Amino acid sequence: MVAPSREATPAEAAELFLCDEAAYEGLLAEKVSRVRGAVGEAMGATYREAEVELEVHPSPKREFRQRANFRVVVEEGKVRYTMFSALAPAVPVRVERFPRGSARLNEMMAAARRRAEADEELRDRLFEARFQTTKSATGGAILLLCYNRPLVDAVWRPAAERLREALGGGAVVVVGRSRGVQVVVGADRAAILETLCVDGRRLVYEQVEGEFSQPNAHVCEMMLSWACRATRSDEDLLELYCGNGNFTCALAPNFRRVLATEVSKSNVACARGNVARNGLCDSVKVARLTAAEMGLALSPTGRDFNRLRQANVDLDQYDLSTLFVDPPRAGLDQPTLDLAATFPAILYVSCNPETLARDLSILRATHRLTKLAVFDQFAYSDHVESGVLLLRRDRPLDEPRRALADLAPPKQPSRHSKKRKPPPSPRQPKPKRAPPPPKRRRRPGCLLM
Repeated sequence: MVAPSREATPAEAAELFLCDEAAYEGLLAEKVSRVRGAVGEAMGATYREAEVELEVHPSPKREFRQRANFRVVVEEGKVRYTMFSALAPAVPVRVERFPRGSARLNEMMAAARRRAEADEELRDRLFEARFQTTKSATGGAILLLCYNRPLVDAVWRPAAERLREALGGGAVVVVGRSRGVQVVVGADRAAILETLCVDGRRLVYEQVEGEFSQPNAHVCEMMLSWACRATRSDEDLLELYCGNGNFTCALAPNFRRVLATEVSKSNVACARGNVARNGLCDSVKVARLTAAEMGLALSPTGRDFNRLRQANVDLDQYDLSTLFVDPPRAGLDQPTLDLAATFPAILYVSCNPETLARDLSILRATHRLTKLAVFDQFAYSDHVESGVLLLRRDRPLDEPRRALADLAPPKQPSRHSKKRKPPPSPRQPKPKRAPPPPKRRRRPGCLLM
């Protein structure tokens, strides 16, 4: 049972949804100091802060989030959007407006609440509402409603159609979800199109409900622009954890070819669609591999992955000189660190300064830090995104793939490849057999020793 909702205290409101614009600069300065301190300590005695190019990218001070999730509490016919504070984690705190959310998101919150309060089919056992909007006015929006009861398509869909009209129709998608059931109204699938401007280019991305996308589109554009300014090469880029192709599409013009990898099947499909949508199919390939598998595949004695062949990837055609990683909060695992250490250049975007520092303390043995950026993706919170550019200290540019040989076990044949018999060796004359020793006859009553 969820506890009854209540109004937020001033401290809870400041934590969850208010925008204290007067305090913003001070909060951002604290984040920058924290990142710089963590990075400096990780890089050790050789680190010279004055030699590292630092960029700080602030967020808009309000209406900066394109998406938000709320727990819904229905009390006496009233629909309450709520959030949970770290100060009282068991009590749902009411959110009448969400100043950190986009103007479109707040309009949808109000319209959806009015419609749900007027229609029992929409509010009956409703427990969660997820809003996703776009920076571009024509990009559309998604509202997902989650229920603790089985949804019947023929009954819920007409109510959802009326809700969609109340939200403006057009590119709005309304989704209902219960255990084992999903009903999508307004489109074939729960997805919208976002347009981001990166150094004068307009990039269009499909964003699928439930898959990760950056919530602050304004800062996302700054992140993409910084990454493009930080990298440029006549050789090729390897990207790990590519997600929906957010950085892939932005970085592609900076390199001859891009090989992007991702584990999630749905993200691989989305990334390939975004690559095609932005006209990059000639230079970009997306394959479904883990970072560890990629390390094995790059080794001359490594494994032959059928998933690379399915993506039309021939590794012999690549000259991979730059590695781009944007890992989850846990940072890089050991196989990925081993792989990264062999690259002349590493571009690393992190959402966790602690794990970034941990990884830098390992990579400093082979690389030096040349660029550092701080992105306030989550204004008014403790979370911060950062980016670093690392250049290898001692290895020449043509060494990264050869250096992977000691990371992989001997190559194993693919289960899809045909077994081939080894070529016959040149015929040699058979050696003459020595004549057998003469048989010893056994005399009666004697033992042969």
